[in-house]
Amino acid sequence: MAMGRRGALRTVAGGLWAGVVLIGLAGCSALPRSGPLASELDPIEADGALEGLVAAVTPRIAAQVNRAPVRSFPAAFRDAPPINPEALGPGDEIDILVWEPGGGGIFGPPIASTETNGAQTSAAALQAVRVGASGAVFVPFLGDVMAAGLTPATLRKRIRTGLAPFSAAAEVDVRVRSADSRLVTVQGAIGRPGVYVLDRNLARLTPLLARAGGAPGLPEQIEVAVRRGQVSGAEMLEDIYADPALDIALRPGDMIVLNPIRERFVALGASTAQAEINFPMRNFTMLSALGAAAGLRDFDADPSGVFVLRLEERAIADALLPGPPPEGMLTDDARPIIYRFDLTSAEGLFAARQFAMRDRDVLFSTNAPLTELRKFVQIFTSVLTPVQQSVGITAITP
Repeated sequence: MAMGRRGALRTVAGGLWAGVVLIGLAGCSALPRSGPLASELDPIEADGALEGLVAAVTPRIAAQVNRAPVRSFPAAFRDAPPINPEALGPGDEIDILVWEPGGGGIFGPPIASTETNGAQTSAAALQAVRVGASGAVFVPFLGDVMAAGLTPATLRKRIRTGLAPFSAAAEVDVRVRSADSRLVTVQGAIGRPGVYVLDRNLARLTPLLARAGGAPGLPEQIEVAVRRGQVSGAEMLEDIYADPALDIALRPGDMIVLNPIRERFVALGASTAQAEINFPMRNFTMLSALGAAAGLRDFDADPSGVFVLRLEERAIADALLPGPPPEGMLTDDARPIIYRFDLTSAEGLFAARQFAMRDRDVLFSTNAPLTELRKFVQIFTSVLTPVQQSVGITAITP
């Protein structure tokens, strides 16, 4: 009786196995997985459904696709000489002091007096005189005196010459109260953002950044943008430190903004890490991205089917993919493209080492076909094991 039951159960198990095999032979598309197989992203095997979307990457194509972000200072910035940090300009405030022998004062009652060898000298002052929009200051007896572009020493001589008919022995002193004509603004990822006055020690970009506290991030991840009137340009801080030609001379009114470059990609599929990952360096390649994602999973990934999904520049994508893009996937200035890498070949490895990743790329690693078979076997085993246990129990039942 027990042998009959066991035979019946074996028949059931055999039938179950045959059914599961038939399901397996029908395909593994119903099994849970993180994305398509490499074959499903092959334009030929997909019966042309992906024509105009997938491009196999070779070293030549990688070099064709790579391009550096457009960041540069205009030639007008790089070639401009430093300004004279002592020159006056519209908006500056100055004090004009005139020292004369005797007790009087050409500009009114004296504000100070001294006595040397019995001779008294007094000083009269014009205080907080602002350089006007025309660049001139008003001086009694002289009218408007052009000050913009002159140093305090040169303006002093000009005023003294003009006052000679009124006071031949007068001595003139010009002192700067505020230099609003030489202000620059520093904002963004900087230690002490604010408004700074250009002086002899802050004529160029790098001393100003140091005075403002420096950038808290890595130089290779900080962009320095300079806006001067209607013209603007940007360079990476690392390049500014390395190239003296990029340590540009500043101009009054410049706006300097430091921006952290937060570039990232998403790793999905059969990579060890499935996450959004920040670029840890400049010149970040696809092979480096795979390393940042902790590589491919040994028992799951198909190294011949690793993909980078990107919205590519229209001109580049059109040159790589002769066919039209799938319907509904075209934009005015960009075109979706799937770059395929075969890491089982030397050419594919060199292409991955050369291919530059960009912000918001998606790195997708497909499962190997054997991974789907392993899942199928695991499902079969989970179903068959209870049956085998039941057969064992029946066999020892009297």
